[in-house]
Amino acid sequence: MKKTIISLTTFCLLLIGQFAFAQTSKDSSELQKLAENTIIYFYKGDMYSFGNLFSSDATFITVTGVVAKGKNQIVDMHKKWKIDSATIVKYKQPMIKFVTKDIAVLYIVWDGLVFGEGQAKGIVQSGYLTIVSQRLEKLWKIISATNALNFTGRKNFDLTLYTSTSNN
Repeated sequence: MKKTIISLTTFCLLLIGQFAFAQTSKDSSELQKLAENTIIYFYKGDMYSFGNLFSSDATFITVTGVVAKGKNQIVDMHKKWKIDSATIVKYKQPMIKFVTKDIAVLYIVWDGLVFGEGQAKGIVQSGYLTIVSQRLEKLWKIISATNALNFTGRKNFDLTLYTSTSNN
């Protein structure tokens, strides 16, 4: 009898755990908008709105490995990049993975970015942004982001799922 109660208790705890970390469609929608707005606000140079997407102690790592710590540094760093008028805002629907009910990881592919100065001047760039987001005071905020370039230069860049070709 005692063994049955322990097994039933364990089962209930596992079941509760599954639902405790379940995302709602509202959460998914808010996170999708967060990822999309990260791209849109940066491309359009709206640094005020861009900055409001981040927590005060967020970290951002650029494609070149430059690390900005804190919302103010992140905004300051992004303000310095001059976006060319040839930039076309393009992105694909983000992949979202909930870690807990208040923490999620997002992956979003971006394209069409053209800088108006520097080494990358005039080159249309694409890549992906990995975002760790946390619900803070009922709002999803970026607590960490890492940007990566599509170094292959492949057109129509997208994330692709790994498939094993081994016989193991």
